[in-house]
Amino acid sequence: MNGRKGQRQGGGSLSEQLFVCAVVAFYCVILAVSFNRSLAAGFGMIGLTLAIGLLIFAYAWRRERQAARKLVADRTSDLEKAATDHDAAIEAVFMGRGEGWAFSAFGVAGAAGKLIFARETDEKERTRVLEFEQLAAAFARPDGDKSYRLEVRTRAGDDHSPRAALYLRVEQRAEAERWVQVLQPHLGERVRFVGTADAPP
Repeated sequence: MNGRKGQRQGGGSLSEQLFVCAVVAFYCVILAVSFNRSLAAGFGMIGLTLAIGLLIFAYAWRRERQAARKLVADRTSDLEKAATDHDAAIEAVFMGRGEGWAFSAFGVAGAAGKLIFARETDEKERTRVLEFEQLAAAFARPDGDKSYRLEVRTRAGDDHSPRAALYLRVEQRAEAERWVQVLQPHLGERVRFVGTADAPP
C-alpha cells in the first residue's frame, strides 16, 4: 500500500517536472522566434515576461499581507471576546508563532488578574483564560538567532491536572522585554528575562 502511494507521489512529481520543462522549452522557442524576427520583438518579449513576473510577485505579496492582517484580526477578536466573557479588559497584547507554528496571542488583563491565550486552530476552543494565581512562572528567552520565546507555565491543579506550558515567539527583543515589564507588577519574581536559550527558566 505504502509502496503504491510512494509510486503515485513520485509519478506526480515527475509529471510536474516534465510540465515545467515543457513550459520553459516552449518559452525558449517563442523567445528565439521573436529574436529571429527582430531585436525589438525579442526584447519586447523579455520585457513582457518581466512585467508578468512583477505582477505575479505583487499579487502574491498582497495576498500574504492580507493573510497576515487576518491572522492578527482573528486573534485580537478571540482575545476581546474571551475578555468580555470574563468581565475583563485587555491592556497589553503579544502576538507571534506558537506550538506547531500556529499564530498565537497573549492578552494581559492586569486589572482583572487574568492572562488570556488565543491560538490559530480549527478546534472550537481557541482561547484559554488563566488567573495570575495559576501561573507558576513566566519568562522571555532567546529562541534561535532571530526570535524570543514568551512563555508561561501553570501550576498543577487541585484535581491533579498536570502543569501546562503556553508560549509564542516574537522577533524583537523589545517585545520580550515588554513582556517582562508588563507582567512584573502582577507576578513579581515569578517573571524574568532569561539571557540565553539554554539557561534554565
